[in-house]
Formats: sequence, C-alpha cells, structure tokens
Amino acid sequence: MEKWKGVIISESLKEPSIINKFHVYKVKVSKNEHDIDKYGNKGRWHLYWVYATKKQIEDLKRCIKQKWYVHFWQKNKIIAVFYGKSFEFLTDKKQTWKSVLKYGISIGIKEEQLDFPIE
Repeated sequence: MEKWKGVIISESLKEPSIINKFHVYKVKVSKNEHDIDKYGNKGRWHLYWVYATKKQIEDLKRCIKQKWYVHFWQKNKIIAVFYGKSFEFLTDKKQTWKSVLKYGISIGIKEEQLDFPIE
C-alpha cells in the first residue's frame, strides 16, 4: 500500500478527531499565535505529521475548513487538499504549482502560506 507523508493542522479540520484515523509520527504546537478562524481569532496551531493512504487523502476533501489546506508528499510529488478539491504537482518544478497557487489565493489564502514544506 502506497504511503504518503503529510502535515495536518488540527485547526484546519471541521472535526479535529479525524487525525485519530492517521498514523501520527510527529506533533508540534506552534509558539506564535496564528489565525484560527474566519472571525480573526488568534491561537496556537497544532501540527501533526502523519502517514496516509491515497484514500485517506481523498477523504479529507470533505473535512477541510474553507480557506485552509493540508498537504502530503511522496518523493518529488505533492498533493494539496482543499475543501472539495485537490491538486497534484511536483516539488522541483515550480511551473506545476501555478494552478494550486492560483486556486489558494482565489479562496483567500495568503501566497506566503502556500509554500508546501516537506521534510
């Protein structure tokens, strides 16, 4: 079974307990306060590094809040998942990022937050 690594911010999920369905291998709570909802409230982010199957990744499309995303990677491939939509692109070919960046910006995500870091 093909496994992908990914990062899920629990604040990005409609129901954070969904993280329990994943194999979590690393956890971090941010030190700085970040936007946590559409009302401008600030708080710490809870980041979970997970292993996921392609099916688990696809299932997240229904679970992500508006104006958020999660992303997964495998070798030089990335999958970014937004509510109802996902994009596959290559880490080392920035021209493949155009549609995901355009979409993310169009739904109100700041361009600097569309960086898709991998380990």
